[in-house]
Amino acid sequence: IYANSSTYLTLSQNQITDYSNEGIYLNQACYYATIDSNTIANNGSHGIVFNNYNSNSTITNNTITNNSDYGISIDDYNDNVAIQNNIISSNNGYGIRFDEQNNNITIQDNTITGNGDNGIYFYRYNYGSTIQNNTISGHSSRGIYFDYYNYSNIIDNLIYNNGEYGIRL
Repeated sequence: IYANSSTYLTLSQNQITDYSNEGIYLNQACYYATIDSNTIANNGSHGIVFNNYNSNSTITNNTITNNSDYGISIDDYNDNVAIQNNIISSNNGYGIRFDEQNNNITIQDNTITGNGDNGIYFYRYNYGSTIQNNTISGHSSRGIYFDYYNYSNIIDNLIYNNGEYGIRL
């Protein structure tokens, strides 16, 4: 599913599987998007991509598994995004990846397990995010990895059995 400049888009209760590219790709200016209660699996790239400027959006109650790259990729300038109550597992790359300048992100009540690299990765210049009450385990590298210039809160998570570190700041 590909969307561009689609404000108040809702994608709910879909089976999005076995595509050669991303399962869901929101290009620029898809404000107030809701991605809820979908199964996104076995796709040839990422499960979900928020390209630039998709703020005030939610990703909730989804199963995101076995995608060839990241489970969720949040590129640049996506503020006020909530990622809650998802199962994100067995993706070949990161479970959740943030590129640059994504602010006020909430990652809460997710199960993030067995992804090929880091469970959650923040690249740089991401501010005011909260990672709370998640189970993060079984990644080949790190459970949570902040590269540089990231200011976030990590609260009440269960983080175990990751290859290098549970949390690297």
